[in-house]
Amino acid sequence: MENNNKNLPQKADNTNVTAILFYVFPIGWIISYLAFYNDNKNDFTSFHLKQGLGVQILAVISFLFSYGFGIFDFIPFNGLLGWALKIFAFFLMIIGGIGALNNETKLLPVVGQMFQDWFKGIK
Repeated sequence: MENNNKNLPQKADNTNVTAILFYVFPIGWIISYLAFYNDNKNDFTSFHLKQGLGVQILAVISFLFSYGFGIFDFIPFNGLLGWALKIFAFFLMIIGGIGALNNETKLLPVVGQMFQDWFKGIK
């Protein structure tokens, strides 16, 4: 009896999807972590989990600077800073997603090593 698994998704494909979703807005990170991460736990997905979490936190901070309802009003030009952070976070999402798609574990520019250090407790 021959085992024909042609229609089943490959483990590598699931791993890439998991890694890519870590960069797709906070809800993508949460879904990927809860639904896919436990099945695809390895060094590759762990690396992108940490990088993606850092990017998502940066995106939330940028939102608070731009639309934070007065939270950061004491900082001069907080709206401009928020938009600059948004653009930077979006750039990091693209870079990280492309890296995950290409099976690469390159650190994100400027903040990648910090993210790995800050979230080293996440396995």
